[in-house]
Amino acid sequence: MTAQPFRYTTKVYSFDATMSSSTNQTGVIDMIGTPLIGIKFPTAFKGKKVFINISTDGTTFLKAYNPQGVRFQVVAQANSYVAIAPDDFRGVRYIQLESDGIEGTDRSFTVFGRVD
Repeated sequence: MTAQPFRYTTKVYSFDATMSSSTNQTGVIDMIGTPLIGIKFPTAFKGKKVFINISTDGTTFLKAYNPQGVRFQVVAQANSYVAIAPDDFRGVRYIQLESDGIEGTDRSFTVFGRVD
């Protein structure tokens, strides 16, 4: 049997986001139509959870909930990557990360989106 080349042609995009000092939210992240698939956390991070807020216009944000009525959150660990199921945020144009803690200095995140 001969091995076949890998033909999956997914394109992954990365978006940088900053949570400024003395705040608990990033600025607006424009996902340009790609569903959110993961978040890379900064090396130092005080928060224990990160919530995801969504918007259709990049100005007014809503808290995101799962079908069971629980606010969508990911466990935050410094210097780690957390995968997110693409269907959870398919069709969402703008997102914002919200920490359950206040950061003492600016924190940089990388958010990933995927085009199938």
